[in-house]
Amino acid sequence: MAAKHSRHIALTAPLAQWAEEMIANGGYASISDLVRTALRRLEDDHRTGLAGRASSTAFSQPRAEDLDRLTQTPEQQDVKA
Repeated sequence: MAAKHSRHIALTAPLAQWAEEMIANGGYASISDLVRTALRRLEDDHRTGLAGRASSTAFSQPRAEDLDRLTQTPEQQDVKA
C-alpha cells in the first residue's frame, strides 16, 4: 500500500523492539501496519466512548489496560473475547 501521508515518529527503545518483535512474529507486515492498526483502535475507542476520559479536542493519557489491548494482535484479541 502506497502511503498517502508519510509521517516520522520517534519510539522509545522498548516500543521499537516490541514493534520489531510483532513484525517478526507475523502479527503485522510493517511498523506502518502496526501503527495504523493502533490508531484505528484508538480512534474507534474515542468514537464509541470507551476512552470517555478525553475531551473532543484532546486525548487523555492512556491507561495500562488500553496499552495492553493495543499490544495484542487481532488473533490474540479474538481468543480473549
